Amino acid sequence: MQQKCNSPDQNMAAGCILDNTPESRMEIPVECVGAMGLLIFDLSPVKEELMRVKRLFFSVCLCLTVGITAFGASLPCRSPGTERWPVKTSLPPGAPTKTMTLADALNLARLTDVKKDDPRYQTTRIMDQPVKEDTLVTISGYLYLVGFESDDCDFHIQISPQPRTSTNPPTKDDNCIIVEAPSGQYATTIADQVEGVRQWVIDNLLGKTAPTIGSVHVMQHPVYVTVTGALFYDDAHTYLANGGTGRGKKGMESNTLWELHPVTSIAFAPAPSATPPSGIDQRLPRLSAYFTVARIAPVEIPPSTSSVWPVT
Repeated sequence: MQQKCNSPDQNMAAGCILDNTPESRMEIPVECVGAMGLLIFDLSPVKEELMRVKRLFFSVCLCLTVGITAFGASLPCRSPGTERWPVKTSLPPGAPTKTMTLADALNLARLTDVKKDDPRYQTTRIMDQPVKEDTLVTISGYLYLVGFESDDCDFHIQISPQPRTSTNPPTKDDNCIIVEAPSGQYATTIADQVEGVRQWVIDNLLGKTAPTIGSVHVMQHPVYVTVTGALFYDDAHTYLANGGTGRGKKGMESNTLWELHPVTSIAFAPAPSATPPSGIDQRLPRLSAYFTVARIAPVEIPPSTSSVWPVT
């Protein structure tokens, strides 16, 4: 048992501690020396405690860093989807990639033999119909909005032939194809691809701010993109009498049950140039947009006079 230094001027043997130190605190060895009561503290216990805290802090930081790196693109999800969920969260094995115009994608044939929530295809791909779910398709078009679905955590994206925005809203005649990027939490076999798509959307379209579940973000300016994903038929819905499907958000309806789901890549693309009016030679500039062009015609003049082409 170490002795206590009862007063500052007490001359005691090495190893005494201050009497007013609580038992619950670290005991710091003190040596009282000389007639003036000089105290010499042994700080090695303090150094050891600081090193222990430092090691603990480093371990916690390391764990947090690993966690953030591994799940940096993931967002919290409430629950997985249900309808055809195994198909929505995977890719067809060995599927080829086909580039298709947006017009052709919007006009893919209806599968009249496929019923709503057809039990034949809840866990398997449609491979026995005129159009099959065996291909990755690449399309380009204007991205109208991004929604963060509350029921299955998908990123819901609408691609349209028209450059619709928050200030140039859709009309009843507009059409779009829906493409979706599921969470890597559910699409585990292609987690890197789908999370890459979702992170690209956050970084490039949402101002690097992760969306909240249930939110919908309409583009403020025209955004033209190229998207690749698995061809998918959404038989959870049906075609309506007016030709629509009742699918789509913020005033833009999709008139097809075909989707790209899951989406595996997305990128900005050059927007197509405006098509000139028919009958105009596309190789020549339209000078009338910049100058007033006068019509000229030849006139009869005496043979002895030089030819003149007056402007009329």
